[in-house]
Amino acid sequence: MLSGIYRHTLDEKNRVRIPSKYKDAFCSVMYVAPGRTGCLYLFPGEDQLRKYASKFINEDVYSDDEMNDISTAFWSAVDEIKEDQQGRILIRDDVKKIAGISKDIVFVGRLDFVEVWPADVYDRKQGPLNPERISNMLAQLKNRGN
Repeated sequence: MLSGIYRHTLDEKNRVRIPSKYKDAFCSVMYVAPGRTGCLYLFPGEDQLRKYASKFINEDVYSDDEMNDISTAFWSAVDEIKEDQQGRILIRDDVKKIAGISKDIVFVGRLDFVEVWPADVYDRKQGPLNPERISNMLAQLKNRGN
């Protein structure tokens, strides 16, 4: 299970170490993809990527121009990545730009994948957890029937 938050810094060659807590969940090959609301998603293997991207896989993109454009944009930004000998991964410049990542990043575990955020965006959007915020989140979940 992937959970928790970890802060890291990209080196000058856009490399970063995967948090050690996540290492066991990740395969030798992982995938980075555009995420929602200003982050990237890091998937531990092809199966998790396929699960997430099933809409792109199952749609008939050839009969729907809009879906075809969305699928092309998404898949062009997906990158297969592997750790180097020092346990670092490389995030391509163009993929980094999608989320506005420059140097400081935040890894956030989301059960079966990881979000990768620019630290400033994560801090602005998520802010610190405190008892009041947790109570509000739980109330929202309850109102949704979860």
